[in-house]
Amino acid sequence: MSLSVIRGTRDMVEDRRRMLIRTIAAQAAQGSLQVSVRQSTGATCALCADIIAPGMRQYDIGVGRSTVIVDEKCYTSSLQRIIEAEPPIGEGGRSTSANNQA
Repeated sequence: MSLSVIRGTRDMVEDRRRMLIRTIAAQAAQGSLQVSVRQSTGATCALCADIIAPGMRQYDIGVGRSTVIVDEKCYTSSLQRIIEAEPPIGEGGRSTSANNQA
């Protein structure tokens, strides 16, 4: 019985992680993310739940009205290519991003 509880908890944590990544990817595709990098004061990474040691790099990702805080490992392994990707191409071969439209 306790094994299923542990397994279920682990699945919930992974589901939450995937949901955060999907939400960030959707906001990135719309060009509406704000990302800042600063030194941590001991925050917890939203993706892996590890403590970000004070003085280490921390990424604050503005998603809607919320800020998702991630450590450098999770940013570079899971989010960097999503956030820094070129915007999708719309009709006529133009980028759908307002910054890149002619």
